Amino acid sequence: MARVALPLGQKIGKAKAPAASIESLTNGYLEAIPEGKEPTAIYGAAGLRSLASGLNGSCRGGMEMAGSAYVVAGTKLYRMAYDGQVTTLGDLPGSDIVSMDGDGTNIVMVTAGVIYVWNGATIGQVTDPDAPQASAVVWIDGYFLFTELNSQQFFISALNDPTNFDALDFSSAEWKPDKLVSPAVIRRTVFLMGEKTIEAQQNTGGSDFPFTRYADIFIDVGLKGRDAKVCTNGTVYWLAHDLTARRLDGLTPALISTAPVERVFRSWSAPEQTLCSSFTRENHLFVVFRNPDGCVIFDQTTERWDYRKSYASDTWRAGFVFNAYGMDIACSVDAAIVYELDDETYDEDGDPLELEIVTPWAWAKGLDFSVDELEVIMQAGVGSLTLDPAITAELTLDGETWSSRQIRRLGKVGQRSRRATFGPQGSADQMAWRFRITDPVKRAILGIYAEVDPEQ
Repeated sequence: MARVALPLGQKIGKAKAPAASIESLTNGYLEAIPEGKEPTAIYGAAGLRSLASGLNGSCRGGMEMAGSAYVVAGTKLYRMAYDGQVTTLGDLPGSDIVSMDGDGTNIVMVTAGVIYVWNGATIGQVTDPDAPQASAVVWIDGYFLFTELNSQQFFISALNDPTNFDALDFSSAEWKPDKLVSPAVIRRTVFLMGEKTIEAQQNTGGSDFPFTRYADIFIDVGLKGRDAKVCTNGTVYWLAHDLTARRLDGLTPALISTAPVERVFRSWSAPEQTLCSSFTRENHLFVVFRNPDGCVIFDQTTERWDYRKSYASDTWRAGFVFNAYGMDIACSVDAAIVYELDDETYDEDGDPLELEIVTPWAWAKGLDFSVDELEVIMQAGVGSLTLDPAITAELTLDGETWSSRQIRRLGKVGQRSRRATFGPQGSADQMAWRFRITDPVKRAILGIYAEVDPEQ
């Protein structure tokens, strides 16, 4: 008999055929343990604590500017204080996700091609006849730069004045005939992200038009949807037009997605509706690819992927995340509510936050074996005086059907010596297990071991 460690949360490994690979991790992340007893640990994802509710509608955009948080929800723009108290700043028509950026004083918002400006006192629509319809906006070097709707062209506002435009202040992406989708700013470079290509512009201060194309920056990978990109940690991550996930490494559109992740992207009925955002927890940079049909998260620290899913949903209720007041603010695009991502919250605003681990296949090169016991090494005694939380285990032999759940208690508060062990699992030529924790308690899985007996 041998004691075998089951690898934890290594990757999203669901293959076309479940019998080949079914490994996954939902609502958790992997972390290496330096000089620890176990090589890796799985920790539960941060929960969602209600921060602001009763807004005019679901969230359409959010950002931090000059130390304050701003959220577009329903048809209103709000300033939100650190305690969630909101102040209505004005009306913003529409229901689509808003592209927005600010210069420290003004916030410029684009919805349905129309440009709106909040100038610190009021919101107004840009009525300058020299301003074309826009698809997205960024701020750089005192200019608000826009991609024109359904066009190869981009244009800018006057310097330090987002309400003033000149009919001659435009240029175009000319490397290939490609409609622009959205601009992205990395340091002082503007990347014009098109449907199938990307090119870069820099501010050279020209008197006629200040932005000039870099002669040697051409990227033959496009952007799938306007909001399917995020600039973070000095680079840009995006869902590419070929339904791969990319990161700009220097000038290389480095592939970060795996084949199973790309199958997830292809399963989404409208991948162009993907929203990308990012947040940092415990020195892990997480990049979120959230779609109405599902949500996957890339952990830059470990270079691994996992799922994020809310209760009774196929996707995460947080549409996008941004940082303000030293906290990560998560905005719902399905409800009139704003949350805080909180490591000490183990549910999602009262709904269960289920940690699910599906192990890779245990197999013996086609030979039958039996498993006499499973042991889960974890932080126990995480309950309360009244709550005795549980972990459940299910067995599969084919990747499609699962056994009934076996339940083991984790212990009330202080009961740290309790072991989570599961008895004989039977025999087969391959086995995998699904472990779940749904109780609102701290989750820390340090190792899972099987007592394996090869059959003669």
